[in-house]
Amino acid sequence: MNNYLGVPTLARTALPGPYWVVLPRFEGDLCEPSAVEGLVTAGSAVLSGTEQ
Repeated sequence: MNNYLGVPTLARTALPGPYWVVLPRFEGDLCEPSAVEGLVTAGSAVLSGTEQ
């Protein structure tokens, strides 16, 4: 199963489409992709009832 997470450009601060409610402090100030993967995996396990 593939999961995708859209990340808007830093210039996007209003609708339409995805936008930042609070801008990151720096352009590279986002979390590591592996941390997002872990969050998605844990959330999927909880939703499916297979969490450990």
